[in-house]
Amino acid sequence: MLRRSSRTRDNDEIDALERALRDREAELVANAARFRSLVENSSDMTLVVDEAGNISFVSPASRCVLGMDEADLEGTDVMDLVHPDEREHVAAALAVRQSVECRMRHADHTWRGVDVLVVDLRKDPTVAGLVLHIRDVTDRRRLEAELRHAQKLESIGQLASGVAHEINTPIQYVGNNLQFLLGAFEELKPLVQGDGAEALLAEIPVAIEEALDGVERVATIVRAMKSFGHAGADVMAPADINEAVRNAMAVAYSEVKHVAVVSLDLDEKLPPVMCHIGDVNQVLLNLIVNAAHAVGDVTKRTRKKGRITVRTRVEGPHCVIEVCDTGAGIPPSIANRIFEPFFTTKEVGVGTGQGLALAYSLIHDRHRGSISFESDPLTGTKFDVRIPLEAAA
Repeated sequence: MLRRSSRTRDNDEIDALERALRDREAELVANAARFRSLVENSSDMTLVVDEAGNISFVSPASRCVLGMDEADLEGTDVMDLVHPDEREHVAAALAVRQSVECRMRHADHTWRGVDVLVVDLRKDPTVAGLVLHIRDVTDRRRLEAELRHAQKLESIGQLASGVAHEINTPIQYVGNNLQFLLGAFEELKPLVQGDGAEALLAEIPVAIEEALDGVERVATIVRAMKSFGHAGADVMAPADINEAVRNAMAVAYSEVKHVAVVSLDLDEKLPPVMCHIGDVNQVLLNLIVNAAHAVGDVTKRTRKKGRITVRTRVEGPHCVIEVCDTGAGIPPSIANRIFEPFFTTKEVGVGTGQGLALAYSLIHDRHRGSISFESDPLTGTKFDVRIPLEAAA
């Protein structure tokens, strides 16, 4: 038997090694293509940041997340994208390779809420620094805030409805008895004689009328509370916007009465509007309470009451609601941020920053309407709410 030469065996081993290398190379190329496809087609933006914080790689999802192309971001400091109020917190998280939630600047000059997942690949010689996977959670945060707000409002609505029901019956007794006393007094007047009778004849009817006015005021508040407690099912239906304004003003009366004179200029020919009346109630209540707070800030300095005016009218295919106040106005430096979720200028524990953001979502997203404002430090602020008279498709 002939034995294979050592040269032949060496050539076979070399061929096998070359085939293994080619297979491995093909596998690496396929894996690289697969991972490149994952990065390029992911809805999450991927950034590679060097030790100095400069961005060296940007995935195409940057256009969807921040409205910017790769060329707009490469070479820039990643901290320039982070909201100024959160840069220190984000820098501290990145220093310890900890994932973080923050706000990042969008090309349209708004701030988007994002989750930042941090991957430390400094041990990989092909990657310098950190890999940041960034997911836009703005809509998720808004929906979570709306859900929390809706749950709170549902509880408040149930409580208000129960309180209104408990108040309603006894206040009817008081009102009916006062009406009886007023009528009975008219019948007894001819029988009243003696010293001081003339003064009593003048004062007693006035006292009863004032008591009846107070009962009617309580009844108005009870009706408003019941309206807020039973805003209807979560479906669009024709609603009386003028009545909604009156109810909102009645519910907010305790916030308004000490700081402002109220003026209602309501179009009595306003037709029923297709809407989620519970949403409209909450928007009106939020705008009126905000107006009261704005006027209150001025009243503290001037010791004079301001004015809050609410108007309704039809303008083209829209129902227009205006809420005007004589407060100090909205500073231009924050005017473009007041509808941002969680943005507030109020003290901690006073404002959550959800009110106007929720109002914007309810009008813009749920009703396909609009909410805007004009503000002047000398004359105050006017909010303009527009709701289609007919439900938008």
